[in-house]
Amino acid sequence: MLDHLDARITYDQNDVTAAVSRFGVLGFGSTLDEAIADLLVEMNAKARRMLAATDRYRLAPEELDLLRLFVQSSSEEQKAMLSRELS
Repeated sequence: MLDHLDARITYDQNDVTAAVSRFGVLGFGSTLDEAIADLLVEMNAKARRMLAATDRYRLAPEELDLLRLFVQSSSEEQKAMLSRELS
């Protein structure tokens, strides 16, 4: 079972971008903490949309399980799920 979202962090001159490519979700900020906080908000919104309309998205059973686990987790658990390297 998948247990993390494999988030990637990109540093630019003035900005930080956090991305979960698997679901096409980005978070932005001027610091890593801001980018991760934004990513968590956006990931929650996307996960809820995807779970509410599973017929619109082509998701593997493992991806559905991961999204369900994500939305049911506490904010600290969600943060840890972003990536093994970030937790």
